[in-house]
Amino acid sequence: MVTRQRHSVPSVQTAISLGRVVQHEDTQPVSVQRFAANICQNRGWDVPNEKAEGEVIARIDTGRWVADCPLGCGGAEMVSVHAPFFTCLSCGSGGLWWPVVFPSNREAIEKELLKRRDVRSWSWNPDESVAVLRRQTKKLAGK
Repeated sequence: MVTRQRHSVPSVQTAISLGRVVQHEDTQPVSVQRFAANICQNRGWDVPNEKAEGEVIARIDTGRWVADCPLGCGGAEMVSVHAPFFTCLSCGSGGLWWPVVFPSNREAIEKELLKRRDVRSWSWNPDESVAVLRRQTKKLAGK
């Protein structure tokens, strides 16, 4: 059972209403690429048209899949397993599309997080195993 609380972040509200971890397309009507291109154009930045040589790693933050800017500006954007591309909308991330890597056990990670009542605890970092998440879930439940 997900705790129904007021949250000001639309993606968190969407995670609560859907009862699952959300991705970009759950909150936006256009693809990751079109969404980022529109924002870049509005800001007068070059629209990304080349693939970066590196990659970014997806993580879960408060019920949403995100990736952090690989250039270190501190920006993070929602990402999608269906269109695994990233461009930082804080700095433009060098005008490149960065491939996003999702964990191979993504579904097991999400399943464990959904056992938690409060969507604010639906978070996962790439250095955490499902076993670590299970221990965290038990601790959150007071077991």
